[in-house]
Amino acid sequence: LHHLIASVLSGSSESLLNSLLGNLVLAGGTTLLPNFSKRLTSSLKTYFPDRPIKIFEGPNIERRFLSWMGAS
Repeated sequence: LHHLIASVLSGSSESLLNSLLGNLVLAGGTTLLPNFSKRLTSSLKTYFPDRPIKIFEGPNIERRFLSWMGAS
């Protein structure tokens, strides 16, 4: 997953990169795996070492259904 995120973000303009890296949102049941957010952050740091990375996580019960709630 981190390869895909890095690939997409690498194609964005420099002026947007900090904003995009500072607004990552986790949604879906797979994001409930233990330490998912920490592992994703550390993996993305290898691609963007000098950039601030902020990942937003909703409450676990909501995050499980967040992708469905957004589609309704």
